Amino acid sequence: MKILKCRICYNNKLLQIGSLDTISISNFTKTPKQSRKYPLETVYCQNCTLLQLAHNTPRQLLYKNYWYQSHINSVIVDNLKEIAKLCRGIHIDIAANDGTLLKYSKARVKIAVDPSNIKPDGFTWIKDYWENVTTKSADTITAIACLYDLPDPNKFMKNIKAHLKKDGLFVAQLMTLQPFIENNDVGNICHEHLLYFSYKSLVRLYEQNGLEIYKVEKNVINGGSYRIFARHYKAGSIKFKEKEYTAEELKDFFKRVEKNKKAMLAFLKNKSVYGYGASIKANTILQYYGIDNKLLKGIVDINPGKKGLFTIGTKIPIIDRIPAECQYLWVFPYGFIDYFKKKEHKFKGKWITAIPEFKII
Repeated sequence: MKILKCRICYNNKLLQIGSLDTISISNFTKTPKQSRKYPLETVYCQNCTLLQLAHNTPRQLLYKNYWYQSHINSVIVDNLKEIAKLCRGIHIDIAANDGTLLKYSKARVKIAVDPSNIKPDGFTWIKDYWENVTTKSADTITAIACLYDLPDPNKFMKNIKAHLKKDGLFVAQLMTLQPFIENNDVGNICHEHLLYFSYKSLVRLYEQNGLEIYKVEKNVINGGSYRIFARHYKAGSIKFKEKEYTAEELKDFFKRVEKNKKAMLAFLKNKSVYGYGASIKANTILQYYGIDNKLLKGIVDINPGKKGLFTIGTKIPIIDRIPAECQYLWVFPYGFIDYFKKKEHKFKGKWITAIPEFKII
């Protein structure tokens, strides 16, 4: 469904920025097949500086078969351990995924909220979207890698305020607009990621819902993320220096990723190339590039549950080890390339990436 106004400030004059046309929702299937396609078109609100998808995709299609699991990647686990040290008292983790953060949390009471098919043991588990939840007031609320997934971010934040104790802490971590644009991270555009926040748009969202940001930490997770520390509104959010983009600069992003696409397609011909990391990013990039199993023979993934499956729309098989004949590995979750290279140190070929630009590593 196409939106008629900004999801944060409700401005109805949104500027068209760029599109990846229509692609299938990210999934991995038992047989190579096509599925219904949905648009990936971006629009920009000049009022609050939010870049966002122009359409909402039915949420039940996004989370009924959710493949991402935090515990598989040690870089993610270490990051979540850092956040876990901050948690106390009653801890609500929104979009709890496989429960990795709660596993390391020292909080007295642990409550997980997640709408997906993943449900680990050991916690109070609420299978729903946070906007619909009523539960205990919390000393700590965490929301990791989910703020950009919200069709109604104001409703989400109102429920944060309603459940956060007077002196409570709300910690969110998310990919944001500046690293997304700087890295030409086209794989970050997917039906799940509706919002691409500038800091200005985050402040608008938090403050109009009775919260304030008092600290921001940058890290390298997913190619560049902010860790946002917030509390009930007192005097206003801190200043945070960040590049502000014009609509024309945002449009230039789509010109650059098209250039990267052409460079990669030219390189792939007549070579033994496999992918690495069967992820949401991979499914976006492969469909946008128009790649199938003739150009990419397979994708290596460390999640054992994906072995033997196929990428949606592009019909590329997923395997669990690098074949001997592989000359090049195309890494899709480029933010973790150092971790992957260390893990696959026996691989004697070369790594390639199209983000932030096409290059052989």
